[in-house]
Amino acid sequence: MEYAALNTKIHAMHSRFLSYEDFEKLSGTKSVIEAGRHIKQLPGYAGVMRNLEGERLKRARIERSLNLSLFDDYMRLHKFVTGYKFCKFLEAFFMDNEINLIKIILGLVLGERTEDFSQEELLNEKVSAYMPNLSKLINSKTISGFMENLSGTSYYKPLMRIYNRDATIFQLEMQLDLFYYMNLWDKRKLFTGSERRAIEHIIGTQIDLRNIMWVYRFKRYYSFTPESVYAFLIPINYRLKAQDLVNLVSQKDLENQNVLNKVLISRYKNIFNEATSLESGYYQKMESVYSKTFNATGSGAVFAMHYLFLKKLEIDNITNIIESVRYGLSPQECMKHIYYPEKR
Repeated sequence: MEYAALNTKIHAMHSRFLSYEDFEKLSGTKSVIEAGRHIKQLPGYAGVMRNLEGERLKRARIERSLNLSLFDDYMRLHKFVTGYKFCKFLEAFFMDNEINLIKIILGLVLGERTEDFSQEELLNEKVSAYMPNLSKLINSKTISGFMENLSGTSYYKPLMRIYNRDATIFQLEMQLDLFYYMNLWDKRKLFTGSERRAIEHIIGTQIDLRNIMWVYRFKRYYSFTPESVYAFLIPINYRLKAQDLVNLVSQKDLENQNVLNKVLISRYKNIFNEATSLESGYYQKMESVYSKTFNATGSGAVFAMHYLFLKKLEIDNITNIIESVRYGLSPQECMKHIYYPEKR
């Protein structure tokens, strides 16, 4: 009965997820503005989109508003969380969304982002309740002021390790990502028995997949040396064999994703291929892991994690369709850029 109230709440919130037909209708819109107006009519996003109209309905602003709904849903779930250990774990699990907001602000401070977000768009009531220091961060004028305003948070020490070494925004952002996964992996220890093994399986699989995706992107798009690649990988191997990682990092030709299937020899073989995007392969594998793990354990913690995972997937799907509409793709082509789980 520990998770009874939480599970009931999650079941109710599932009803707000978009159907496949909803995505088909969105893909049939003719412009970003029309797509934005369509999203404003959807129950799950009407509240966070209400202040966007006309020329303010741009892709970056729509995506930012959609992500605010994640904070809204997290706060709804958090009210039903019982027990100190589960509460601390869920906070660690959700930290990646907080980190994404910190990255936006960091980019604005360093002049690396062109999006001109207003304070109103960033300083949402729900987000402010979750991140009490948000107002200070948004008003940072320099990187030193930004770092000072992070003092007292979990992110200050990890960033300070590289801040004084003329770190680039890429290095600072990767440091935040590494902190997220290392901290989350550590928090699995809050659980015991079968529930701990279930959560370890989910987080471990996610870390393995992220490392594979990062190696591919670092080598294909940034031409990183093997030494540079290793410096940015999460130092955790769950079921990704060490030889897999060595083979992947030393691979000279990563022209397309099919190469991953030739290099990988472990259980992650054939997840990524040229027919789907890296993110689609990731989402498909993680959806399978979440569903099987919950069916095997009935864990309320896994149910909550799965819900937030599906919410993020839905937002990514909406964003991908908006981007496809922006480039004038047909509805059929737009739908190729999303992954929609057959079962919810």
